[in-house]
Amino acid sequence: MKKHYRYSKKKKKAHNELLSVQIALLIGGMFILYRELDNILSGKFPSLSTLLMGIGLSLIVLGVPYLIRSIKRTQHTKDYQNSSLYQIDKMDGIGFERYLKWLFEQRGYKASTTQTTNDFGADLILSKDGKKIVVQAKRYGSNVGIQAIQEVFTAQHYFDCEEAWVVTNSRFTKSAKLVGQKVNVRLIGRDELESFVNHGKSEESIERYKDDAKKETRECPKCGQPLKLRQSNKGSFYGCSRFPNCKHTEKI
Repeated sequence: MKKHYRYSKKKKKAHNELLSVQIALLIGGMFILYRELDNILSGKFPSLSTLLMGIGLSLIVLGVPYLIRSIKRTQHTKDYQNSSLYQIDKMDGIGFERYLKWLFEQRGYKASTTQTTNDFGADLILSKDGKKIVVQAKRYGSNVGIQAIQEVFTAQHYFDCEEAWVVTNSRFTKSAKLVGQKVNVRLIGRDELESFVNHGKSEESIERYKDDAKKETRECPKCGQPLKLRQSNKGSFYGCSRFPNCKHTEKI
């Protein structure tokens, strides 16, 4: 099973690349056949110009998907570089996993995503300095509970990893913190994630993202009511509009 995980993605990628080559050669071959059908039927060799055009067409067919993927990667990189917590809150689960993969790669980790189904509680596999880490990503609007810790703890042993992490844009319940500490699972909540996100950014860019966040309508993850921008002697923060009935707060 573990070998299947390690090589299934490589096999799928190799299969897709081989299929692309076959399609490109088929299109180039059909072009040559169309242009040189009479010569081929009469036993003559296709002209050099037609062969070169057919080869060129095949290369174009092969290159276009790579060009599109390269453009998408460049755009994603720009989007990720400009991401702040309030933008991360808008991501779906798979988008959050991809963002974390990019984020950890910027911090020097080698990162790979697992398959989207039957992942045994693992969303990312990180490696750095000979250490292997399994990560479960939770893009939540509410606090993360015990189940995430149980799943990633299982995944740690399934994938033979030295460490297990749960990363969320939210926070953890008290029981999740207790269990995580007991089984030695690292819990990376909203505050620590913010440090990862802002690492290497200039103060000017961070303040600009905070200004954008202030304009964003947000909901309390506990009661669903709007969050209001409030002030304290420590600076600005979000607080639930139902205060004091609900005392949820968030950093900007």
